[in-house]
Amino acid sequence: MATPQELARSELQKRSTYVGQDMKPFESTVNPFNPNFRASVGSKMREFIDDFGFSGGYKQGLENLSDATEFSLDFIPGVGDAVGVGDLRQSISSGDRLGMGIDGAAVALGTIPIAGDVLAKGLKKGESALRNFASKDLFELNPEVTNADTFKSRNTLITLTPDEFLNLSPDLMQKPDPKRLGFIEDAIAKGKKLDAPFLYMTDKDGVAKVTGHEGRHRALALKKMGINEMPVILKSDRIRWGQQDSRFDKLNDKWPTTLEPQDPVFFGHTQTGKAIPFPVPSPIKARNKTGGVMSGGSALRNIGGDIPVTNKETQLLKRPNDFAGVNSMKVKYSKPELTQVPIARAEDLIDRAYMTGITDTSRSGLEIVEEVNGIPINAKMRGGAYWGYQPEQIEKKQAFASAEGAIAGQLNRANLAQKYSDREGVVFVPHGMVGSSPDFATMSVDVAVPYAKQVLSNSDKKFVDKQIREGKKKKDGKYTAGIKDWVGIDNASEEYLASLGGKRKIVLNTLDDYRYSGALDLSQVRAIVTDPDQFDQAWGSVNAFYELDPKTYMEKSRVQGISSHPSYAAALGGRTLGVAAKPFNIIEVNPNMGTALSGEVPFLEEMSRRRVLAQDRLAREQAIGDKKAIGKAQSALRGYDLQNGKAGSSIQGALKAGGHGVFTRDEIDDLIRRGIILP
Repeated sequence: MATPQELARSELQKRSTYVGQDMKPFESTVNPFNPNFRASVGSKMREFIDDFGFSGGYKQGLENLSDATEFSLDFIPGVGDAVGVGDLRQSISSGDRLGMGIDGAAVALGTIPIAGDVLAKGLKKGESALRNFASKDLFELNPEVTNADTFKSRNTLITLTPDEFLNLSPDLMQKPDPKRLGFIEDAIAKGKKLDAPFLYMTDKDGVAKVTGHEGRHRALALKKMGINEMPVILKSDRIRWGQQDSRFDKLNDKWPTTLEPQDPVFFGHTQTGKAIPFPVPSPIKARNKTGGVMSGGSALRNIGGDIPVTNKETQLLKRPNDFAGVNSMKVKYSKPELTQVPIARAEDLIDRAYMTGITDTSRSGLEIVEEVNGIPINAKMRGGAYWGYQPEQIEKKQAFASAEGAIAGQLNRANLAQKYSDREGVVFVPHGMVGSSPDFATMSVDVAVPYAKQVLSNSDKKFVDKQIREGKKKKDGKYTAGIKDWVGIDNASEEYLASLGGKRKIVLNTLDDYRYSGALDLSQVRAIVTDPDQFDQAWGSVNAFYELDPKTYMEKSRVQGISSHPSYAAALGGRTLGVAAKPFNIIEVNPNMGTALSGEVPFLEEMSRRRVLAQDRLAREQAIGDKKAIGKAQSALRGYDLQNGKAGSSIQGALKAGGHGVFTRDEIDDLIRRGIILP
């Protein structure tokens, strides 16, 4: 029986529609030797298949033969050869020797009829996978040198991106040596294995520092070739990586949480790198109580990523039907600077006092929103639960940012919490708010306003400015709050928007009213700036842990840091302790609320007491029969609902000022058992 591909070829010949003869010509400005040609004709290929009415096995044969729209060009006689040569030309011009090898082989195989086509296209299709995984086979990795489990080994193998390796090494004094780069590229092209790069390090009091390195040119060569990861041998002067379960070799002080770059070596050297989260967990093998490797087997949590597909139930939506507009957006982000964060360890939490706080759900990866639907934006994502894990905050030893008044209250609560434990250093546990929380963040207006500037008509801008200044007229004839001194949407700079504080919501809500005039609606803005993992997380979700600096809260005069956060001026001083491998809810540990003066009570018990009072109020109003009063009492009672992972507004508000307690051994064992933290 003929295959679908053979049926398709036969049908093409019968209809005398051989591609390149009767097919509608492409615009003459399109050059098949241009690397962008492959992408630019994708839609034309779909039109060609549809225009000729192919169906059934014939249509499936064409689609299978092409295997993807852009991929299909390689099968068009003449055009496929041109595109292949175009790929080769691009690889040569960029010095990409890995690409040259693949493209050259593909062009050569393409001269073999049919079978050669399939082989060549298969080779090209595997190029992206080869780039991602080839680095593992490019280096000589002697297990006796790289295996952390080797007896008393002070070496361990980690994976870094070329940029991360270069960040930790001193800057090159001169331009990269072309001879050294050429030697490395030639060796790779010939299949010769390279010596693995390495970093020497020392550590003290939880801070590790690079003291030596080898491999900057290798990192530059891999980066030039488009390879995104490289193995690196990390050599410690005292840590025996595989013996951390031994009482003789276990590190007797703090396991490192940050890795600082190497200082300049010679006069004239510079160092522009920044500290990163320490890339190795403790112990080297994260084991649960049964002795097995923790679920997932990774000591790092990935953060960030693409915008998830939404539906009517997605929590961050302003209106259920907004999901279609969110899903149809085309958002271009730059490569994030922060993509992984270390998972917290039990030893850093057990028997430690903690305090809670709230955090919005915005992105923390320092990626830049470059474009939305083709409109240039240039807004950096730098807030959220992982703000303290950003290199700048690690270097400044800052854990969290908020308004000055809020930070003052948090320092007071930390002082209160410290009394619950003899272990110095209160753990700060921020928990997430609801899906609308990014409305408070500067990043939201940094996206919405530049977009509106470029898409709204001048007349619409005048109406927008008027509504922002005067407020929106309500059904009762009154107006919502406005910004009387609003400078106008065309004059609203990033600095001005940051200065508005909570009034930024007025700007966002007004632009949402003009969504049918072209502005982004509020759901779209939230989706752009929200951490992808937190689109549907319940209120109270915990994702990160920090240790606060006792010097900032134990003194009579509390010490606030100066924050670089775009929305908040003050900061809590501290260091990272790691993150939750997956979120848990702050209510699970039942923190105490209140103060020493007002009285400290367990949160859940207090919420139960208040709910009973709300029920009594509703019963009284129902007995009286006033419908308006009954409605208010019902609304008050719903505020204390807690079901299906959703908390009522009164429950959310009650913990807004923070809670405190101590992590018990039973609570920590439960988090380990559920795969939330490392043992």
